[in-house]
Amino acid sequence: MLKRLMAVVVALVFVVGVSGCVLKSTYKKKETEACNLQADKERLIQERDRLVQEKEALGQSIAKLEGDLSARDKDNAQLKAEKDRLVKEASRINNDLNQLSQKYLQLEVETKELKDSIATKGTTSKQKANKKAERVLK
Repeated sequence: MLKRLMAVVVALVFVVGVSGCVLKSTYKKKETEACNLQADKERLIQERDRLVQEKEALGQSIAKLEGDLSARDKDNAQLKAEKDRLVKEASRINNDLNQLSQKYLQLEVETKELKDSIATKGTTSKQKANKKAERVLK
């Protein structure tokens, strides 16, 4: 019986000793895993902080670009209004030019008629024609 008791005690000591070694091994694995997870956590926190700063910088850039776009839209509207005004002015000037061209052609015809009339009527008619031409030109 003593032999049995001794065998049981030795078996218990062996089991406890072996299980303790397994626990130390498991503990070391878990400790290494915890260290790795802590390093990953710190790296991820730094990454998050960097991304937050980048997001803020991008937000500021967007706000600046939106302001620039608004200013460009205002400039564009002003330029379109100025263009429309200039197109109308050019159209009016072209109309005036066409009217003046027609008047010029009419005066050329009248001048030719007066010259012909003067050539046929003589000096007194020449004076009358000059006066008539002066009135037309005025």
